Amino acid sequence: MEARVTSQSQPFRLIQRMEEAKVLHGQELRADVPNVRVTALAGSGEGQALFCNIGPIRVREVLQRGDDCPLPTNVMLQGLEVPIAGTYDIFNARVSSNGEIELVVDDKTWLVPAVNSTGSTAHTRFLKCARARIVTRGAQRARSQSLPC
Repeated sequence: MEARVTSQSQPFRLIQRMEEAKVLHGQELRADVPNVRVTALAGSGEGQALFCNIGPIRVREVLQRGDDCPLPTNVMLQGLEVPIAGTYDIFNARVSSNGEIELVVDDKTWLVPAVNSTGSTAHTRFLKCARARIVTRGAQRARSQSLPC
């Protein structure tokens, strides 16, 4: 599913993290953007990106210098395709901030399911939960309170 920015994406959180990383208006760079959540939009094969719990941005390389103007407030996302809904760390994304903020996942970018504080990913928890339900239903012992999710 391809993710896009919606009115619920909280792009101001991405902008805050860019300001913390000292990203300038007009700058183009490569950066790591951790903890971007992707949820499925009902009734479509599309997803929405959520920046509410985004982690600190790590600038890898500055491709073009910027200026002292304020960062744009409009955010556009290109190329973020994920197999399932979940939280992802985006490594080496191309980020530009001239006219609008563009976060581009291209052939130099890679995605990794984000690891939470317990050391597991959302995908791991999903699979464990699905297996537990299959086992308990198959054995006629469906006890939802005993499932790990």
